[in-house]
Amino acid sequence: TALHGSPSILSGFLLPPSCARAERTVCRPGDRALVTITTLEDSSAPRKPVARRPASSARMGSMEVHAARPEEVDAVASTIAGAFYGDPVWSWALPDPDRRLSQLRELWGLCVLGGIGHRWVLTTPRCEAAAVWTPPGCDEVVEPYASRLDPLLDELLGSRADLVREVLRRFDAFDPRKGSCYYLSLLGTHPDHRGRGVGM
Repeated sequence: TALHGSPSILSGFLLPPSCARAERTVCRPGDRALVTITTLEDSSAPRKPVARRPASSARMGSMEVHAARPEEVDAVASTIAGAFYGDPVWSWALPDPDRRLSQLRELWGLCVLGGIGHRWVLTTPRCEAAAVWTPPGCDEVVEPYASRLDPLLDELLGSRADLVREVLRRFDAFDPRKGSCYYLSLLGTHPDHRGRGVGM
């Protein structure tokens, strides 16, 4: 299971497990609240959500999730790489099936490293599934990792790097983090755990 996109509302399983208390709650039927968002009441200013960092871990249904730790970066990157291995876009961008998995690990590893400091890279206890969220107003990949992305794309994608950059640029042009939304950059379940409801 893999998703790359920019939802305008929080939905799904691997959601940020807690935000500031709020007037709107996002949850699945029968579960406790997964996410709450506070709206500041100020008649002279636009309404906007204010979030706080996730708790160190939270139980969602029967699956516990936590903010990924630095020592889990490789495992999270491997899970996401496995999830995207057969993705039509990335299969085209990385056409060698023997090298694709390691290339995706390298790419997503850099993205996870560049976002883990926000504490919104969420994963299950053994990294069976992972979601990379970026809070409003934050860079998806922070320095020094952001400056490594272009050279890595050139190295991994060769002549296809410019087209992939253009696709990423178009994603960025509609990035909801410029408003008040969380950005779901990556969501994936390790292939060994597909079909079991992990990460959904």
